[in-house]
Amino acid sequence: MNVQRACILMVALATAGCQTSPLTSENRELAKSSRTGVIHDIRIGEAITPEQLTVKPGDEVRWINGRSASGQIVFTDTLRDRVSCQNRFIGRDSTKIDPNEYVSLCFSSPGTYKYTARMGSPVPGGEKNLSGIVVVHGEESLPLVDTQSVPLNRP
Repeated sequence: MNVQRACILMVALATAGCQTSPLTSENRELAKSSRTGVIHDIRIGEAITPEQLTVKPGDEVRWINGRSASGQIVFTDTLRDRVSCQNRFIGRDSTKIDPNEYVSLCFSSPGTYKYTARMGSPVPGGEKNLSGIVVVHGEESLPLVDTQSVPLNRP
């Protein structure tokens, strides 16, 4: 009898784990904004490298602070409804970035995103404001093919 109960319990647990809840409208919205899997790094030291970066919608852009002091990434325009994912990016349009750490965003909308890296310094007066740009291009279109000029090979 105990073996029979154990089998029933195992079957019940297995089928419960396979059930999924219906897709809500919130989940459908999230599914529209998936990452492409491409990660681009922007390194912050005495300068920003690269100063301008071109990416596709959904690509992840990481800012890596290689300085010995913390700083802040501040965008000049709002990022509201233009970002599909973030990692360690705390604020809406700006965030703190600690030494030897990174923050990242995935841009979902094509456009030009200007930002300033306000980097602190342990030396008084050693702060730096470094400017950078992220350009997000839409999906590349395939070249048009003129089907009128393509000869057909007939036997």
